[in-house]
Amino acid sequence: MYQIRRIKKFPDLECAFSTVSDGNMSFKFGDKKKVIKNREEFLKKFWNLSTRDGGILILIFPEKQ
Repeated sequence: MYQIRRIKKFPDLECAFSTVSDGNMSFKFGDKKKVIKNREEFLKKFWNLSTRDGGILILIFPEKQ
């Protein structure tokens, strides 16, 4: 399990990280319906939530120079 020290300061904040086995989570790649299905399954796996119940944060890392 990943742990981020800065997030530990907020005990009510929960986070999870998807992996390749969770499927494509980005609308930039593949079918929109499949992305939504993958996101729904991911949220249900951890919290029994729907994409309608909250937000999704996407981190974009800059390319190394």
